[in-house]
Amino acid sequence: DGSGWTAVATATTPLATSGRTMVFDPVLQRILYYDSSRTWAYDGRTWNNLQPPVSPPPRVGSAMAVDQGRRRVLLFGGNQYRNDLWEWNGATWRQLATTSGTTPQGRWGHAMSPDVDGDGVLVFGGGGSQLALRGETWRMNSTTPASIAPYGSACRGSSGAPELRAIDGFRPWLGQ
Repeated sequence: DGSGWTAVATATTPLATSGRTMVFDPVLQRILYYDSSRTWAYDGRTWNNLQPPVSPPPRVGSAMAVDQGRRRVLLFGGNQYRNDLWEWNGATWRQLATTSGTTPQGRWGHAMSPDVDGDGVLVFGGGGSQLALRGETWRMNSTTPASIAPYGSACRGSSGAPELRAIDGFRPWLGQ
């Protein structure tokens, strides 16, 4: 009812720490927690150290959000004024390369959220080098979401085509 907190006992937990980030992972259908060098998943009862084959370099003060159009968790920034962007696909991390436009300056302690149109993420604020506070908003677009065509709009001569549609507000993603 939103009126009180309840402590949750679990057999295993990530290390006690601060400056970390967590978000709901739409692929695993669990909470994803990144604690500077380890990736954990919480299913409502148990914390599991996922030990993916590739992980971002250790950091604190980063932020994560779900790119709803692609059903991917994105992690950005962190201490040492990082401006790298990492993608979690449900099994491993992959660093994303920015191919166009300008990249935000490195930052830590910033806020990150899905964009309101469900097609990318927003980053706001944070601290930068020489303790400079950052007051700008940055948007990372999803670049190649699947197009959606209604059933029957396939190539000429066919009697129809499978429907590619959104599920629970998430659009399909073609590519990596």
